[in-house]
Amino acid sequence: MSISVYFVLFINIIFFLFFFQIQKKINIFDKPNLKRKIHTKPVSSAGGVLLTASLLIYFIFVLYGFDKNLLSFKENLSIIILIFFFFLLGIYDDKFSIKPYTRLLLSSLSILILVLFNDHFNIKELKFSFLDYKISLGNLSIVFTIICVLLFINACNMFDGMNLQFGFYIFLLVIIFYSKGVLENLLIVISIFCFFFLYFNFKKILFIGNNGTLVVGALFSFLFIKIYNLENSLFYSDEIFLYMSILGFDLIRVSFSRLIKGRNMFEADKNHIHHLLLKKFSFFHSTLCVQIVSIFPIIFAFLTKNYLAACFISLAAYIALVICLKKSVKK
Repeated sequence: MSISVYFVLFINIIFFLFFFQIQKKINIFDKPNLKRKIHTKPVSSAGGVLLTASLLIYFIFVLYGFDKNLLSFKENLSIIILIFFFFLLGIYDDKFSIKPYTRLLLSSLSILILVLFNDHFNIKELKFSFLDYKISLGNLSIVFTIICVLLFINACNMFDGMNLQFGFYIFLLVIIFYSKGVLENLLIVISIFCFFFLYFNFKKILFIGNNGTLVVGALFSFLFIKIYNLENSLFYSDEIFLYMSILGFDLIRVSFSRLIKGRNMFEADKNHIHHLLLKKFSFFHSTLCVQIVSIFPIIFAFLTKNYLAACFISLAAYIALVICLKKSVKK
């Protein structure tokens, strides 16, 4: 392990030991809202602060040569700027609540700039596990990249609605990347954060906040793209889709449900998969159910390498779960 990992571990331990003093200094709290939230008292949203501090320490150490990864100097610098931008955007949103379209516009511009300055962060072609050829995106590549990143960032933001749920998903992404044998020290850094964050999140005293979900969505989007674009690509397009599928399905269902009802698709409600589960089951069983539906198709894909079939299994499992929950709620 590099010195950056030890430094991040030290920062996380300090956060653990002085959590209550630090949360008061940061002073970002998620207040109860019966229309869209399930907690009943203000909870600190400083989880994203700890995550961002951990990530910036790692990438700064890489820039100064104390650590290394497969990204170039310009790409590492771009990731630092990206993390800092989405962190500030999330902090402002947590504190003052930004209008959804404003956040969408600012996010789009930042992604566009990053892609224009870093060719390896642009999705130029689609490579599916079940096809012997690649599909070139041509002039649509930048637009396609922006849409993909925006969808994943917003899906991450929507998925963060029940304690442990998003923390476990981050850890799942860490395991997926670790299985590919890349970015080991960065994955250790994120794992350290997950360990401390999940402890506080389980205690119901810390949320990751928008300042954390936006950073996670943006960071992992471009890590997937960078590794996907390597000459010996470690990911297929349908494989990446599988890893993001449950978040994506929930994003699509909830958004279209709002539009069908004549509401703004960005208007918050309690129609997400975790909300439906909590109406029927306990917190423990709701969390367990989400993890099973998320992980089982991925395990199937790891064993069979049939990512297309795994995607259909994921979709079938999600649809079946939603239908069962909807029927039980009506009763």
